[in-house]
Amino acid sequence: MLVREITGKKISKKKMFFWVLPLAISLSFQLYVSNMTAGQGEELARIETQIQLVSRQNQILEEKITERSSLSIIEGRAQSLGLAKPESIIYAETAKGTAQANVILESQ
Repeated sequence: MLVREITGKKISKKKMFFWVLPLAISLSFQLYVSNMTAGQGEELARIETQIQLVSRQNQILEEKITERSSLSIIEGRAQSLGLAKPESIIYAETAKGTAQANVILESQ
């Protein structure tokens, strides 16, 4: 009735229906889309948190690999297993006179 008071014209129920129905449908669609977007945002936040966690775990593993593959660690481990650097190396030539394979002999 507010429209009638402002314009002074009577609006039929049919015209009102064709104006209100699309408006109601568009508002309902907007609510649905907003709800879906909010749900996807929550899922995205959860996935980003998992990515950060896995990235940190990956960084820790890379640090452990670097630490355990350092030459000083490997050398200490070899010495604890009874391996040592040779004091002198003697290369023996093959019967043909060319070095086809290097053979390491311990000095006596």
